[in-house]
Amino acid sequence: MFPHAAGNPPQKQSSSRPGIANLRICPYATNRVGRSPLRDATSLRHHSPPYAFTTNGRPYLKQLEEKSGIYFQDLRIDTNKAYAIDGWRTPEGLLAELKQDIPTANADLAATAIDLPGLRPYQIEAISKVEKAVAVDKRELLLAMATGTGKTRTAISLIYRLIKAKRFRRIRSQALGSPLIPFEDRVDKAVTRIRAKSNFQWTENQVRWLDRITKQIKQQALVDQETLNTGAYASQGGFNRVNKSFSGKLDTLLEDLHSEIWSDGAA
Repeated sequence: MFPHAAGNPPQKQSSSRPGIANLRICPYATNRVGRSPLRDATSLRHHSPPYAFTTNGRPYLKQLEEKSGIYFQDLRIDTNKAYAIDGWRTPEGLLAELKQDIPTANADLAATAIDLPGLRPYQIEAISKVEKAVAVDKRELLLAMATGTGKTRTAISLIYRLIKAKRFRRIRSQALGSPLIPFEDRVDKAVTRIRAKSNFQWTENQVRWLDRITKQIKQQALVDQETLNTGAYASQGGFNRVNKSFSGKLDTLLEDLHSEIWSDGAA
């Protein structure tokens, strides 16, 4: 990806795997882009470029991803490894990633008690194990739970913590609930179910707030206190004002709404 730097040609690779050099990408990229002697060949923090790409020009195949496609490496953290991606990252996506502070997010997750309402001990243990695996950059995880053990609540609670800690910018959900249907349809059906299950008469003000919250969920998947204390919501009184409109039960409403979105009933 970089022209030869004087005195530092890239080492010849003995494999067709595009990312086999891994850490060898890093000193070469530094010498070329930074145009300064390597201060520490093993420390990625001294490198000028935050990201590196390498490719052998072959099309990406999942079955042969170690010998095809593009390898990507985030050079900002020493322990990050290169991995295969199926296409070039966009400039906008890379800039958004630069705003993330992964070590801080991991530390926040580790320091924040898993005390969301309704979680059972084994669900807390499952969330903790997933977060620990994510903290060491495990890219493929399988969490298996038996029928009736609260998979939906566990998943929603885990997603909530990962987004709130800013460990990830978005999380894609598939096959939660019976069929795969558009997310917006799930949200609309979940709102209908929430309103139908409520044993009180909705006021016009509550309906207006619920409509706004629904639109926000469709845009960013998760709405919580932090969301309602920023942007246009903050200028109108934030979470406290909305919570007052719902007689102090907004937290419960948001939790029920997010759970309903991924329940079979919302499908």
